[in-house]
Amino acid sequence: MAAVTVTYKDKKHRLQLLVAQGTGPSLLGRDWFEPLGISVICKLQVASPVSLGDSVKAEIPDVFQPGLGTFTGPAVSLTLLPNAIPKFMRYRPVAFALQAKVVEEIDRLVGEGVWEPVSDSKWATPIVPVLKRDGTIRLCADYRATVNPAVATDVYPLLTLDEALAALSGGKYFTKLDLRNAYTQVPVDEAASEVLTVNTPCGLFRVKRLPFDLKAAPGIFQRLMMSLMKGLKGVIVLLDDILVIGASEAEHDCRVRSVLLRLKNAGLRLKGEKCVFAALELQFLGHTVSARGIRPTDEKVQAIKNVPVPKNKTELQAFLGLLNFYDRFLPNRAHVLEPLYRLLKQNLRWSWNKAADTAFHKAKELLSSSSCLTLYDGNRPLVVTCDASSVGVGAVMSHVNDDGGEHLSSPDWSVTIG
Repeated sequence: MAAVTVTYKDKKHRLQLLVAQGTGPSLLGRDWFEPLGISVICKLQVASPVSLGDSVKAEIPDVFQPGLGTFTGPAVSLTLLPNAIPKFMRYRPVAFALQAKVVEEIDRLVGEGVWEPVSDSKWATPIVPVLKRDGTIRLCADYRATVNPAVATDVYPLLTLDEALAALSGGKYFTKLDLRNAYTQVPVDEAASEVLTVNTPCGLFRVKRLPFDLKAAPGIFQRLMMSLMKGLKGVIVLLDDILVIGASEAEHDCRVRSVLLRLKNAGLRLKGEKCVFAALELQFLGHTVSARGIRPTDEKVQAIKNVPVPKNKTELQAFLGLLNFYDRFLPNRAHVLEPLYRLLKQNLRWSWNKAADTAFHKAKELLSSSSCLTLYDGNRPLVVTCDASSVGVGAVMSHVNDDGGEHLSSPDWSVTIG
């Protein structure tokens, strides 16, 4: 230890210097900073954690590429019914305002290999251009009078809403994957392509990919996707939507990567901008899903709240149809809605009364104030509480724990007394 004179700018001080053995670099101690007027500004830069979405897009980029994917499995074949007869229908005229858009869309479909121009065909189905919100159009083939009656329908079952929601049990992390132009990524064989031929103002075109307007398409595509994801846990497939759940972040992320690798190997692509990764809460099948359970989406609730008072039976049936989708959130529904169902009786003349108006607004209030419903867990005790009256039978299903009951659903049935 030695005392030395140190000069820095306009300051001069006698400071202690420690001499150490070795050849390391000289260090300026902090005890010199204050007397010499030295200020040190520390900048701490923390690296942002890489999100799961960014990670998998870098690891498995093929799945997120723009453009149309091509399923690497066998091409889809269609089974014609024994009495099927080829049907040729002429094209339908297109409104002048849409003609340029139709030509542009046909060129795009041909360029992507979805359609192929042909000079003749035994089969021909007219197209119907549908204007989308963004100003582009979708060309729909009206197979109702041509192919749909002639082709056997694939009866592969789709998940019901109850089955899909029950499968979410135990999930704390959620990822939703959206397939890009789902059906169109699946090629059809030559025979099916001829049957699916469309007739347009620009001529005949064979359809080389599975069209969404074919009656058999949903069953075909669901079968394909279920086979592709077979054996993977925590994966829910409903047509072009794939939901991946996990009880822990590590479990969830591992499952997501497994799904993406299978999609890559199958040649399928996702619409990256519509995928949601590692969310604690997301929207699925018209419900907001989280570890706490399910509830109606705010948009759907608001839409129902904005429904005006019905002016006839048709409008009332439409309103009740909206409510039926969320009937699990409406306890004592049969009793509350009885005045509304009474108006639908054939022998009654339409007359909107005070009881109906009260029931109409009460139903909206119940849905708006509905709480989150717990997801069903087959490993926990289930309690069913029932009651009945002259207008309906109701029940409440709950899981019971030390803190009380957790509401699962409120099934309800109207009763007609003859």
